[in-house]
Amino acid sequence: MNKLEIEELKRFTKRRAAFGGDLSVKNVHNVPNFFPEMYKRMFHTESLRKDLFCTNSPKYSDADESVVEEYENWLKNEGSGDE
Repeated sequence: MNKLEIEELKRFTKRRAAFGGDLSVKNVHNVPNFFPEMYKRMFHTESLRKDLFCTNSPKYSDADESVVEEYENWLKNEGSGDE
């Protein structure tokens, strides 16, 4: 995991809290411009989706579950005491 991903995970912690704490990291699919590094790694792409209905972009269900697990573990452990 690189420094930019960690910065995005810290921001995601705040987003998750705003949604009551029950928001999957896969939600970055809805806001790729806010979390570009996470989005690109999780969905194995170099380009960001421009809108929710873009047909040639990865779908929410296309997320790499190993990356999802890595991010969720970070949020559960290292991220729990940040900010």
